[in-house]
Amino acid sequence: MKALFALASSTVLCLSGASAASARVQVQPAPRQTAAEARPRSAQVKSPQSPSLTPAELARLREYHDRLGSTVRALPRSISLAALLPPVLQLAATRGVNGDLPDEVRAAFAVVAFYVNGWGLDRVVPEARTWPRLERRTVLLRGRDDLSKHFALSALIAAAAGAPLAELAGLFKELDDARHGSGFSFTDLAADRAGTKLGEMASVSVESGQLVLARIGPTFTEDDMMPSIDGLPEGLTQAQFSRLFGGVAAPAYKDMVAEIDRRVAALTVFR
Repeated sequence: MKALFALASSTVLCLSGASAASARVQVQPAPRQTAAEARPRSAQVKSPQSPSLTPAELARLREYHDRLGSTVRALPRSISLAALLPPVLQLAATRGVNGDLPDEVRAAFAVVAFYVNGWGLDRVVPEARTWPRLERRTVLLRGRDDLSKHFALSALIAAAAGAPLAELAGLFKELDDARHGSGFSFTDLAADRAGTKLGEMASVSVESGQLVLARIGPTFTEDDMMPSIDGLPEGLTQAQFSRLFGGVAAPAYKDMVAEIDRRVAALTVFR
């Protein structure tokens, strides 16, 4: 389990613009209620420390790496995240019958999150350097690659370290964007919170995971996993965010998050 926390910690990276290989958030293995500390945007990107994985954990990751490889080979150059997830998570459901379903789910989300964000798994798992190289595809959600990156990363963090940490990491990213980047985006936050809920519910227990994974099949679509982003403000500077929403403790902000959570809760995968 410590290795899974370390693997998740290595992936808690702030997504900046169209390129997701940028800033890093430092997260230590800890109970589910732990906070995360965002590293300054100006800091130099460093290679994350490799987790110490057992042979069984390495073999598990390789299974999902290979499943992802066979999946993308059969798909066009631009694909929806909703097309990528079912084959990988169906493997988790199958392997989890005779094993530890939550750990299978965590490994599946790790492989997907690294791939969607354009990172090689060998960044944190040196043994992966000898694995077959995955063909690249542009992975979209609601027609955007930033939303698929937010969703996949949040799902991994929630599965490996808990929903509170995943939600906090997503919020820190948006607040940092309001100060220095593309602006605060409630659209990004919706992807974060949808991914967080999927990662948590698929891994929190065997029973919950079985229910969720049973809903992710061949007919799975974006509408099943990602809420509508209509009417969600984005591109807000820090001044605009403060003027319109008053900060993260203000009623206007809480109302917007409650609306996002209402949309997420209504998704087919969670009902």
